[in-house]
Amino acid sequence: MYIQFESFLSLLVGFIGIFIIILMFFSYKSNVNVNIYIIIVLAFASFRFITYGLVHLDFFELHPNFHTYFIPISLIAIPSFLLYLRALLMDYRSFYKRDLLHFIFPLLSLTLNFLQTKFEVFQNHTIELTQIWCVVLFFMLYMVLIVLELKKIIAKIFKPKNKGNTEHQWVVSRWIIFIITIAIISGLKLVLSVVYEYRSGDIITGNSFFIINILIWGLKFGFILFNIEILYGFPNLKTDVKIDSNLFLYKDSTWILDNKHLESQHNEIVQPTVDKKNLAYIHNIEKFVTTQSPFRVSEYKAKDLAKDLNVPSSHIAYLFKYYSKINFTEFKNTKRIKDAIFLIDQDFLVDKTFDALATQVGFTSYNPFFVAFKKQTNLSPAQYLQSLGAKT
Repeated sequence: MYIQFESFLSLLVGFIGIFIIILMFFSYKSNVNVNIYIIIVLAFASFRFITYGLVHLDFFELHPNFHTYFIPISLIAIPSFLLYLRALLMDYRSFYKRDLLHFIFPLLSLTLNFLQTKFEVFQNHTIELTQIWCVVLFFMLYMVLIVLELKKIIAKIFKPKNKGNTEHQWVVSRWIIFIITIAIISGLKLVLSVVYEYRSGDIITGNSFFIINILIWGLKFGFILFNIEILYGFPNLKTDVKIDSNLFLYKDSTWILDNKHLESQHNEIVQPTVDKKNLAYIHNIEKFVTTQSPFRVSEYKAKDLAKDLNVPSSHIAYLFKYYSKINFTEFKNTKRIKDAIFLIDQDFLVDKTFDALATQVGFTSYNPFFVAFKKQTNLSPAQYLQSLGAKT
């Protein structure tokens, strides 16, 4: 009865893990803190729970060795976790070939387990003892490396220039501390199981006290489900934002930057407030648009801005809904006209036409450019150019 209950819980936790992985895939582009390595960790953990549950449920009639073949998969999760922390620290999401070196030992261990089930020559005391000590040393080595990466991340989160970003610090540090704790407990439990099975003379599977694995990973999956910042993204370490005096330059016709004005604009029961986090997002938008001129691409959309800023699209939509006096399209055209004025001041029209100017700043033709230009400046492009000549 206990085995059936344990198998049911194992299957439940495994399928919850698969569900979380699916949600992460849907938000992969916008969630900068999800990369291939954390997905590998969650996928192998979920797979292990599912195979364990299937083997120990009688009506599936799977061979008991089916799960044993894949025991070293747990070892694959350890270097994957290290690589996840390293990628989080360095802000990269690509898979590098050199990372494959971290998986050599787990794959060798997986191969040895398979050979031991097929050939008696590999079933001897010396080989098993050597494998046990190699697993222990492997685990200890990666725990040291993980702690070193953790120190770097904590130092980066709490460096002096980020003191004002306390909410972001709390979210990131809470997530990292939680998964570090889970990883350490899981690793210690694995080592304990291997040593216990070796001393008991049982087949070394690492499955002793498996209910502990079920409980701690159940907590981990629950933590992820109830922290949507992890599933759908929160600002990454590279783009930590800070408020400076330049933010006051944006007090124009676009943004609502004081709570009184915000309350007068919105009458919802739960009203948004102007806090440092949202001001920081606005600051990042303005800085990126000003320095990178992304709106010169005619088909540039809000989701493209979210991708370039490494934030979920919902963040951009929220800001323009509650903190902007104009919608995204109007904002885009306003910035394009400012870009056009800058190019005119830089003598763009000395050897180019107004049509070329309109295309250069992102309009598909001259007519919408003319309308937007006159709406913003009360002058046609030609009249603005003539006014520059008069000043000269």
